[in-house]
Amino acid sequence: MPLPSSGTMSIADIAANQGTNSVGVVTPYSLNQLAILVGNQYVFDGIYPYFSPKVSDFYNWAGFGYKFGSPAILHDYGLSSRFSTSSSNIIDTSGNGRTGVYVNGTGNGAAINIPNGFYDTPYIANIRTIDNAQYAIRLEQTAKYGGVASFTWLTWFRVSSFQTNYPGLISVEGRNGSIPIGHSMHLSNEATRNLDYVRWNASTNTASVNRISYGVGIVPAFQFNKWYMAAIRFNGSVAVLELYINGIRYSNTVNTTNNVTTSGDWGVFNGLRYNNWLDGKFGYCAIYSSDIGINGTAFINEYTRVRYDI
Repeated sequence: MPLPSSGTMSIADIAANQGTNSVGVVTPYSLNQLAILVGNQYVFDGIYPYFSPKVSDFYNWAGFGYKFGSPAILHDYGLSSRFSTSSSNIIDTSGNGRTGVYVNGTGNGAAINIPNGFYDTPYIANIRTIDNAQYAIRLEQTAKYGGVASFTWLTWFRVSSFQTNYPGLISVEGRNGSIPIGHSMHLSNEATRNLDYVRWNASTNTASVNRISYGVGIVPAFQFNKWYMAAIRFNGSVAVLELYINGIRYSNTVNTTNNVTTSGDWGVFNGLRYNNWLDGKFGYCAIYSSDIGINGTAFINEYTRVRYDI
């Protein structure tokens, strides 16, 4: 039985009767998640506490999870009933029908059925990518945003291990001979662990790099198996990189007019950056054909992070 789009329920009723198969998730819920569902708890968004009065603050698009604005692509891996181990399809819940594909290998990847157990069922449903088997999610090519097109990439992720030094979060980066092309939001495991966004200008072979370093300044140290939300917003000349940790936003801004070249021979991926797969999991991936602004990413973080109990 789907959860209603508004109103309140008792915790006992949800846990006993409404949890199983409700919009693709199953019990047990955490106490914090149940409190949000029934609307009887103040929630701290990292800056101000606010009262969550209804179920729609948790799932505001009945049966399809959280949706902010008009995404070009929305892969909500928190809805486990939207995927099947007998299919490679990753359903686009934006309404645009831009289905993703679960793949392995390089280039555009080869479609494979989602392995059994690679999306989780209890509550924090998500989808796994892994390095040694080269599994990733190929997004629909609309997500490439070459040239100086405006866009927003956003994803929830967690890392099990660093099997490579530059695992991809959302990336369309390849090579033209030996010259890097494309752009990429990825992690780097160097002297510090970092969230990076790199734009390559293929004609000059130069890169603009935007970086947030874990454990430097006020940014908390990196933790394995912890959920983070990362976003890159670009308006044609300014790239804003954002990292949300426990509801707190950390950001860095770089001015860049690097003109990005993309290639049909290389896909755009959630979980892969040019032969660097992420060994971990993704819970939510939203793509926009505009810079949705700080309020946009803040709202998405506010209304999705309860899934990860942070």
